[in-house]
Amino acid sequence: MKAYTHLSILEREMIAKGLYQGKCLSELARIMKRSKSTLSRELRRNQSDSDYSPATSQLLYEQRRLKSKRKKLLEDLHHKAYVQSKIIHESWSPEQLAARLKYEKKSWQISYATIYRAIHCGELDVGKQAIKKHLRHKGKRRKSTSEEEKRGKFVISMPITKRSP
Repeated sequence: MKAYTHLSILEREMIAKGLYQGKCLSELARIMKRSKSTLSRELRRNQSDSDYSPATSQLLYEQRRLKSKRKKLLEDLHHKAYVQSKIIHESWSPEQLAARLKYEKKSWQISYATIYRAIHCGELDVGKQAIKKHLRHKGKRRKSTSEEEKRGKFVISMPITKRSP
């Protein structure tokens, strides 16, 4: 048996056309190569007063799909500010932060993987200040190639070619 796929707008239009022509669900299911229960569930969800509208059904389907997705934890500004403050001001690691939330049994919890994901895609950055700089790390901090080393160098005020002989 093949994997389940959601009904498309074309299939919804086929259902409406079949119902208008007076075909039964079994016949429609056979023609569409779909399960009879799929069609009956579709009608139960979206039929009102013996009227079935494919456009309205598609719209309702899309609304239900959006509502069914889990909301991102860091979309809440309070949670986002809390995570930012702990990492920037108190130098907590994402692992420490996640464990502390779990230990304190807060009303919300977040995994350290979610925090790292948000950091690496830039969701937690504050203005031009990147939060990556506040993470713990091993070894030396790497300097960007744009920064020029200024230590141990003499500043030459006038090049030799421009000096008097």
